[in-house]
Amino acid sequence: MGEGNAKKGKTYTKLIVFYTFLVCLFCAIFLVIFSETVAKIFTNNEELLVLTTQNYKYAAVFLVIHGLGMSTGGGLRGIGK
Repeated sequence: MGEGNAKKGKTYTKLIVFYTFLVCLFCAIFLVIFSETVAKIFTNNEELLVLTTQNYKYAAVFLVIHGLGMSTGGGLRGIGK
């Protein structure tokens, strides 16, 4: 990444982090809005549905944080840091 050019590598890393943030944010919003529908894919138990839908907001936050961490880590490995 960057083809030996640190400035080019930094630019690519910034783009990767930005696009990852957008995609993860979209997925997190989708997960929160359609939490009951997504939960019904995995279970029909009413008690478990309630518990699952309540916790999807936390999963959405961690989805964004994890995505940013992974893309930043990949960018750092790509530029040799």
